[in-house]
Amino acid sequence: MTDFDLDNIMAQEGYIPGVPAWGVTGDYDGDAELCTNSTCQMCGHKGLDIRPFFDWSAQNYKAFAECPQCGSIKEI
Repeated sequence: MTDFDLDNIMAQEGYIPGVPAWGVTGDYDGDAELCTNSTCQMCGHKGLDIRPFFDWSAQNYKAFAECPQCGSIKEI
């Protein structure tokens, strides 16, 4: 899956990129720390990027870890 694919899939599900202002800051901080300390299962690169999304209408939050080296994406 590519960045473009993830953005399109999440948009189809009603999510937009970013972190909402309503109370998931702790979740985001934990997810960001997890990404920073993780290793890509595909290529072994250490340190992944966080890709957060939220659905304002349902107040749902999802985050993905993306490898900056190979582009592998996994939901966290």
